[in-house]
Amino acid sequence: LVLEAIERQMAHYAYHVGQIVYMGKQLKDNNWKSLSIPKGKSEKYLQVMLEKHQDK
Repeated sequence: LVLEAIERQMAHYAYHVGQIVYMGKQLKDNNWKSLSIPKGKSEKYLQVMLEKHQDK
């Protein structure tokens, strides 16, 4: 089915994005900036986002 083909393709893209991120992380080494919120930093992130959006 077309829907199944689309799902397979999306999974395939996600796999390659993971590979690209992994390679980038290896290449940047200590200069790598996390693509997500670091562990234990959720509260700090939330505060920064709230402050950022209150200015608008």
